[in-house]
Amino acid sequence: SVKSTDGKNFQKTFHFVSYHKSTGAKTSFGPTTIVRANARGVPADLCLNEKGKTGLLVANQKNQSWKIIAQSSLLSGPTVIAHIPGSRKEQPIYAAFSSRQGRSVFLALSRADLSHFRESATVLRARPNHFDHSHLSPLYTEVLDEQFLIVYTAQNKHGQATLGAALIARDEPTKLIWRSDFPLWQENAGAHSSIRFLGGFPRGRYFSLYIESPEKGIEYFPVAMYWQAPRLTPQVPIALPKRQRGIKIQLERAAHNPLLEPRARYAWESFASFNPAAIVLNNEIHLLYRAQGYDGQSVLGHAVSQNGLTINERSTKPIFVPTKISPDNSPLYSYHSGGGTGGCEDPRIVEINDTLYLIYVAFDGSKPPGVALTSISKTNFLKKRWRWSQPRLISRPGQIQKNWVLFPEKIKGKFAILHGISPEIKIEYLTSLDQLGKNRYIESLASHGGRGYITIDRLAAWDNIVRGVGPPPIKTTVGWLVLYHGMDMRDPGKYKVGAMLLDLEHPEKILHRALEPVLEPEADYENHGHKSGVVYVCGAVIKGDTLFVYYGASDRTSAVATANINTFLQDLCREKPPILQKMHIRKRS
Repeated sequence: SVKSTDGKNFQKTFHFVSYHKSTGAKTSFGPTTIVRANARGVPADLCLNEKGKTGLLVANQKNQSWKIIAQSSLLSGPTVIAHIPGSRKEQPIYAAFSSRQGRSVFLALSRADLSHFRESATVLRARPNHFDHSHLSPLYTEVLDEQFLIVYTAQNKHGQATLGAALIARDEPTKLIWRSDFPLWQENAGAHSSIRFLGGFPRGRYFSLYIESPEKGIEYFPVAMYWQAPRLTPQVPIALPKRQRGIKIQLERAAHNPLLEPRARYAWESFASFNPAAIVLNNEIHLLYRAQGYDGQSVLGHAVSQNGLTINERSTKPIFVPTKISPDNSPLYSYHSGGGTGGCEDPRIVEINDTLYLIYVAFDGSKPPGVALTSISKTNFLKKRWRWSQPRLISRPGQIQKNWVLFPEKIKGKFAILHGISPEIKIEYLTSLDQLGKNRYIESLASHGGRGYITIDRLAAWDNIVRGVGPPPIKTTVGWLVLYHGMDMRDPGKYKVGAMLLDLEHPEKILHRALEPVLEPEADYENHGHKSGVVYVCGAVIKGDTLFVYYGASDRTSAVATANINTFLQDLCREKPPILQKMHIRKRS
């Protein structure tokens, strides 16, 4: 064994470990022995497995000595064990997750001790042509509230080593609550090294993964704990009226979607490439997209499209990596809000007077996420000199704030920041953006922090939960076109996109609002990613007579949908601002 004080750097001195049978006699194991650490509270610290042999449960003794305290022929494959405490009248239960020839993982239970495991149910199976195509092997487990967490290793169809995770109902182990659709970590393509998973455990913001290979020895990888991302539960606390219907305004998905996908050869975007901002410069559409590696850190990548539907250029390095943020120069770290461990999220970009302004969601290590602002000259941007100004927090520190956008031109001579659309349009007008982040912040309602706002007089609409604005408003001849995110309590867990038109001179006034979503998660790539059922729009532009809407699909890829802008606006103008009768709603008992 080797030791480390920080979980990353290990002492070069090796400590030799001896194992003893219950009789006290020493024993040894072959080089193919698989060692797994059990969860806290289990009397056996380790499970040892050799192919074709009985599983051994081992406890740590003094002086680097280990004692075999139990054996199980049932647990002959790689195994991890969790402890379910009992009450005063009930004995504790031990839950073992064990691999069955790499094709599945089953659950076995033993009451009171580790000597009487009985198989309960198969909880995970290999998925053909998925990242977990074969060689399923549990690596780590623990009890989280009413769920079992299982982190497991596998191989894809190309033989690359991968890492996945699943959440399983504790009282109904055949009920799968969540399972990663894509690897949380994956061996580099073409590496062809015979790596060996040593183990892993949560440490701070990351799951610390340890592997060993003849080429590189022991390696440490920080992996984002995406199982901690909030998941919406289907809860409808109030009786809802019949849904009001309207005109179906169509956005057509591009045939070549997804437009942007993660690229495994670049660590910074190996996990996700999504939620792109968009802007037209010199007749080309530039996309700034949120990228994540397996460590969950969010940075921005850059891509260029000439026709809006295919990518002509794409950066090989991130173009924006936030490190410090004014006013307190705090490092940007994690806050779990849908996955990821920090950095910058959900960019929105506009050009005003040859300056490009970027608004994004920023993270702080000890505070909730807020809205930050930075800028770059148009010249530097086009020449790919990524000289961004010092980012500044423009929302009140300590508040959860998201989904703010800057109008792409001044209104009555002032910058205008749209920071809320429900229960009413909220706009902050400023003579200069320089005054923000220097003891002055934009005050917004707490409900505008991305969690949604429920309005009684919108209960009959599809957007009875309004999450917030999408891309910056687009100026048209009939008003400011605003796309926004909403949810329907009748169809919980799905992000959808709506459209409204605001008055050009008085944008607090809604002129028209679609009674149907203009985009909702229906395609496979919108429902099979890191967060199923999500279409999230951060960029939209008009080029020629075409409206291009760029969005993140299931928090993994980027896609585009289009419409003829004239037809789109004509249909939208047929809808009036819905005047829905206020109702007295009784809560369900």
